[in-house]
Formats: sequence, structure tokens, C-alpha cells
Amino acid sequence: MTSSLRGRCDECGVSFDVDMKEEPQEGGGVVITFSCPNGHRFDIARISKRGLRLRAELNRLRDQQNPANARQIRRLQERYEREYIGLASKEGR
Repeated sequence: MTSSLRGRCDECGVSFDVDMKEEPQEGGGVVITFSCPNGHRFDIARISKRGLRLRAELNRLRDQQNPANARQIRRLQERYEREYIGLASKEGR
């Protein structure tokens, strides 16, 4: 997962291109994270194993670009959002 965002580290003030990564977690799921060039880590969100399955199904349906899928996409999106937990933690490394 990559992004074309520019960021400024809250810890050291350096500007950098944000390169988000998904780190697998024990038992399934991922943590979305990025680090500044000086190693200050920022955890953005956690997605459960179930959330990853829902995201894959959402992507599959969206790729079909079929208007008949709209209701199913909305329901899946609501379920996915319950599996996506925003985080605000920072860890210096």
C-alpha cells in the first residue's frame, strides 16, 4: 500500500513522502503504519482478519462496476468499517 502524500514528522519536524505499509499481525489482520526517515513510527489503523476478507470482497464488487451491486457494496462497506480501527499511537524507533 503506497501513498503520494507528503508529511511532516510530529517528533522531529522532518518533511517526507509518506509510504504506508501493512504489517501482518499475529492471528491475522494488519496494522497500517509509516515511519519518518529518522525512524519515528506512526500506526494509523488496524484491520482485523475479517476486515481484510471484507475489503477483498468490496474491491472485487467495485471492480465489476455493476450498478446492481450498489446495495451489497453499501452493506459490505458498513461491515468493513466496523473491522477498521483508527489508531493514534506513535512509537519512536
